[in-house]
Amino acid sequence: MCREDQRFRKVSQRITWLTIFLPILIGLVFAWGYYDLKKGGVRLRNLDVTQFQKLSDELNSKFSSLSLHYAKVQESVDTLQRSFENIESSFNKKVFRLDEIFLVFEKTTSALKNDLKHAVKTIDTLDASKVDKAAMINAMDKFEKKITPIPGYLKYMESEIKALDENLTQELAELAAGGII
Repeated sequence: MCREDQRFRKVSQRITWLTIFLPILIGLVFAWGYYDLKKGGVRLRNLDVTQFQKLSDELNSKFSSLSLHYAKVQESVDTLQRSFENIESSFNKKVFRLDEIFLVFEKTTSALKNDLKHAVKTIDTLDASKVDKAAMINAMDKFEKKITPIPGYLKYMESEIKALDENLTQELAELAAGGII
């Protein structure tokens, strides 16, 4: 039985060693796990702060970029608005010039109509009074002298209107080519 006692003792010693070392080993594993979790939590907190700082920096950078882009767009809009105001001013000057020409043209045609009516009345009066041919020819000569400059003046007015029309057409084409309109 000695042998069995020895075996029993060896097994008992092993169990004793196991009962002593096993709780120590489990304690060490738990301590190491606790330490690792604590270290990971601190790393996680530091990581969150770092990520938050990066996110904040990115947002500030994007906001600055967006502000610069907005300023450029606003400047472009202001430039475009000034261009449209200049175009409108130029167009109004041209239209005003055309309006003046048309007013002069209307006054001239009105005066010509009045002169024509007066000449017709004079001719009718002469016809009614049975004036001789010499007086009639004299009245006709006066009438022709009054009417003679009219075709030249009408041609001048026509050339002025055409020139203004061509100028306006050219400016509008340039504006369209420039992408302003």
